[in-house]
Amino acid sequence: MTPSNPARKANMRHRGHLSWIVVAIVLMVAFVLPLSTADAAVVPIVQSSSAEYVTKVFDKSAIASVDLHIEAGDWQWLLDNATLEEFRSCDITIGGTTWYDVGIRPKGNSSLARVASSTSDRFSFKIKFDEYVPGQTCYGLQAIVLNNIMDDATYMKEYLSYELFAAMGVATPAYSYADIAVNGKAWGLYLMVEVIDSTFAQRTYGTTSGNLYKPESVDVGARGKFVPGQQEVQGAARAPQVGGMPGGAGTNLSWVSDDADDYSILRDSAVLASTDGQDFAKVIAMMKALHDGTGIEETVDVDQVVRYFAVNTFLVNLDSYASSLKHNYYLYEQDGVFQILPWDLNLSFAGFQSGSATSAVNFPIDTPVTDSMENSPLIASLLAVDEYENLYHTYLQHLVTQEITSGDFAAEVARIDTLIGDAVKADATAFVTYERYQASLPVLVQFATDRSASITAQLAGQQPSTSTGTLATTVDLSALGSAAGRTDAIAPGQPENVAPGDQLPGGAMPDRTVMQKAMVIIRGAVGGELSNEQKEQLIALGLDEAAIARLQQMPAMGQRPGELAVDGAAQLPFGQLGAPWDPTASTAAAGTSSSLILVAGLCVVLLGAGIVYVSRFRTRRYKVPGL
Repeated sequence: MTPSNPARKANMRHRGHLSWIVVAIVLMVAFVLPLSTADAAVVPIVQSSSAEYVTKVFDKSAIASVDLHIEAGDWQWLLDNATLEEFRSCDITIGGTTWYDVGIRPKGNSSLARVASSTSDRFSFKIKFDEYVPGQTCYGLQAIVLNNIMDDATYMKEYLSYELFAAMGVATPAYSYADIAVNGKAWGLYLMVEVIDSTFAQRTYGTTSGNLYKPESVDVGARGKFVPGQQEVQGAARAPQVGGMPGGAGTNLSWVSDDADDYSILRDSAVLASTDGQDFAKVIAMMKALHDGTGIEETVDVDQVVRYFAVNTFLVNLDSYASSLKHNYYLYEQDGVFQILPWDLNLSFAGFQSGSATSAVNFPIDTPVTDSMENSPLIASLLAVDEYENLYHTYLQHLVTQEITSGDFAAEVARIDTLIGDAVKADATAFVTYERYQASLPVLVQFATDRSASITAQLAGQQPSTSTGTLATTVDLSALGSAAGRTDAIAPGQPENVAPGDQLPGGAMPDRTVMQKAMVIIRGAVGGELSNEQKEQLIALGLDEAAIARLQQMPAMGQRPGELAVDGAAQLPFGQLGAPWDPTASTAAAGTSSSLILVAGLCVVLLGAGIVYVSRFRTRRYKVPGL
């Protein structure tokens, strides 16, 4: 045995002390420095693609086979009474496994009414596994929707949009393509999407202790039916009307008071049964923070929200919070901190309220709404803070560079085409021809390319970022499906490429924007009788007498046809592109936070052991969801 050496032991102890001092310094820098700049609250995301139903139901490398077995009489009743959105029992077989006595009903907003008014029966459907059998799930999944891919000649808008959100680290529902058959009869190629509910919350956040809200605009009911007189409710809370449709009673997230009754639509949009008044008080606190500009970081997951808006802005996805409708989004709250989640993306890529192709491509990144910024506080209040605006710009630049100009977007379009092309060609109830589908794909890639060029120019100050720019484009938006002010890719039996002001013959239903404007006028009729002025306004929108009569007959929420209306009343990341982006590991994040840069620099020169130790425990100014 080697004799002990006191000097050697003392030296070793000294070096040990130095090592711990180094570790302590690194820990102090990592923890204290970010906190000194008001560390932002975040909602931890553990979104997993290993959940059993994700791997067994939503296989994105294949088209799922979904067979519906339902009594012929029940099926016909669903088709004949689709606008009632009532469940009937069916059996569903997915990938060879059958679940019995599940609930099925048509679903949708104006798209539901448009299909119901056409010669097509290609409705979107909601499948609820526990509607008739309590506790029944599909590998743990409570519900799915089968989206009919309406207004999308590319068949890819919603799919690609979810992929871009996922690539940016925003939590998304699981999704994949599905070939649907009903009682053995081919029904068509659909997009199958996980419903955002408690199952989603458990998979994504590892808990069901949070709260979910699905706000809907004030003139649209809980299941997409127009509610007469609702625009008169909560006058103090109403948002200004833009494009004929207000987004108020809380759906715009504008604070007006601490009284929950001033946010009746938002309050009633709670998804989980456990949500109570104390939970909703957190929503009011969040809205007040946005209004006052103080306490934002304690109530809003700033990093997640700006990620969401970076993608939403790139997509020109205006059938969302970004429009006057203020719908098609979810709020998730955990421990008083809120995130925004994407939903219903078939009108992304400038399919709604975007105007011409030039205005869509040049859509401004710093006023990314068709509503007023004052009526859109969730994004306006963040962009008013230089640090958050810089982070938002960083994410926009990353998206453009890594996902689009890199060529990955075009490659993903080609991959999906290889996957679904034959199914599109064989689609028994397709809204568009296979030839039109083929022709739309180069236009989709061109839109992404031109949009990227505009965003790059806006970030560089070469184009305006708060008003529409002037870059030229050869994109034909009508080739992609429904474009703002047009009626492309609508259900069979309806005319295509009819602009507002052109007469829609034979009572054909107008496109979504025109319908919403028309319904505001119709619901304002005294005693149900239109005045001459109101009729002139409807005709100016492009409606003939048959179309007006059909809209007048649309039931309000909770009504059956013929009843008298009450007067005045973890997801796989983007294709094969790898994990969601970590800004602290990318050169694109150079401008995110000076404190992070300092931490990174110090960590490089400190001992490796300290760096490894600290990397497991230190917090960051902005956390990357899912990592």
